[in-house]
Amino acid sequence: MSGFTLLIIVTLSCKETSLSVSLVI
Repeated sequence: MSGFTLLIIVTLSCKETSLSVSLVI
C-alpha cells in the first residue's frame, strides 16, 4: 500500500518537474 502511494508521489513530482522545466524554457 505504501509502495503504491510512493509511486503516485513520484509520478506527481515528475509531472510538476517537467511542468516547471517547460515553463522555464
